[in-house]
Amino acid sequence: MEIFDAPNADASCGRRNVTTVAPQALTLLNNPQIRGWARDFATRVRRDVGPDHSRQVKHAYQIALSRLPGDTELEEAIVFLRHSELENLCHLLFTLNEFIYVD
Repeated sequence: MEIFDAPNADASCGRRNVTTVAPQALTLLNNPQIRGWARDFATRVRRDVGPDHSRQVKHAYQIALSRLPGDTELEEAIVFLRHSELENLCHLLFTLNEFIYVD
């Protein structure tokens, strides 16, 4: 978690450093643990809503981002699922700035 500026748990941290660097994106894209989380997330989404792509996208967005996808996001995600696996969409959601950074 150091790559994402996690504070030292042994010391007080009044203000957390915030950086955006290439190794963060590369970690999100290539880390086997994150791919495993995406696989588990896809399994949960499938279990919760079944095989319907529209329902899968809406459910995944709701869980990952605490919101439903916009119309364009929904359409593009459904097209994406026609050519890829739900696991890849879940992985993609994990790499969004909206997932990582709290506004």
